[in-house]
Amino acid sequence: MPKTVNPESHSRNIHQRLLDVMRECTYIKKDRVKGVAWLITSHDVVTAKVNPYLVKHRITHVPNIVSYKQDGNRTEMLVKTTFFNVDNPEDNVSCTTLGYGIDSQDKGCGKAMSYAVKFALLKILGLETGEDADYECIDHVPETPSPDYLVSETDWIFHINLIKEFCVNRDLKPSVVNADIKERFKKTLREMVKHELDEVHVWLEKTYPFQG
Repeated sequence: MPKTVNPESHSRNIHQRLLDVMRECTYIKKDRVKGVAWLITSHDVVTAKVNPYLVKHRITHVPNIVSYKQDGNRTEMLVKTTFFNVDNPEDNVSCTTLGYGIDSQDKGCGKAMSYAVKFALLKILGLETGEDADYECIDHVPETPSPDYLVSETDWIFHINLIKEFCVNRDLKPSVVNADIKERFKKTLREMVKHELDEVHVWLEKTYPFQG
C-alpha cells in the first residue's frame, strides 16, 4: 500500500504526478473472472491496483461520454477520461478511449464505459498487463451488407436498361460510357451496390446533359 505523499509535493503539476504513479505502479497481473475461461485484466482489477496511487498523489479521474451507439445488444461508447490535479483542478490531462459492452438487458452502457475507462488508465499510465494484443492473430470479419443494401437481379437489369436508354437518347456508345463510369467510380456497374448505382445516374446526367 502506498504511503501518504509529502505535503511539499502538492505543487507538482498533473504530468509530474502521473509520472510518480507510473514509477510506483508498473504492472497489473491478469485475473480470473467468473464466466470467462481465460485470464483477463478486468476493470475492477485495474481500478483496485491504480486507485491507491492516484489517491496518494492527489489525482482524480472523471469519465465523460463523448458519443455512443447501440447496435442490437451491443453498446459502443467513446469516453473522454480527464485526470485532475486535486490541488489545482484547472491542471488536467485527458485520454479518449473506445469501449464496447454486450448485454441482453440494461448493463451494456455500464460495461462499455468500464471498458473505456480501464483502457484510459492502462494507456495513460503505460501499465503492463502481460498480454500483447499486437500479436493476436484474429481475422477481420467485414460487416455483412443488409438486404436493402444489395442489388437484386431485377434491380440490376432495371439500372442497365436505364443506362442503355440514356446512351441511345444522347447518341453515346455504351462501351465508352461504361469505361467512364469505371474510371470515375473505380468499379464496374456489376460491383456496385444500390446507392452507388443511384449516384451513377446523377453523375451521368451532369456529365452528359441532354442537348434536345
